[in-house]
Amino acid sequence: MNPLVIAVAANARHGFSKQTRPSIRLLAGLGVEGDAHCGVADRHRFHVRPIRPGRICGRCI
Repeated sequence: MNPLVIAVAANARHGFSKQTRPSIRLLAGLGVEGDAHCGVADRHRFHVRPIRPGRICGRCI
């Protein structure tokens, strides 16, 4: 198998889209340098917002 990267993208702000870039820098254990999700802690909004009791989360289905 020969992996092939088609595109890379990052965005410093949380949102639904990211701009493609000619290159990115991966930081070990952190993610993409300059991206909103870069860091030790999981900062994705879906994972940090509280889920109301009795509500099924989308990841659990």
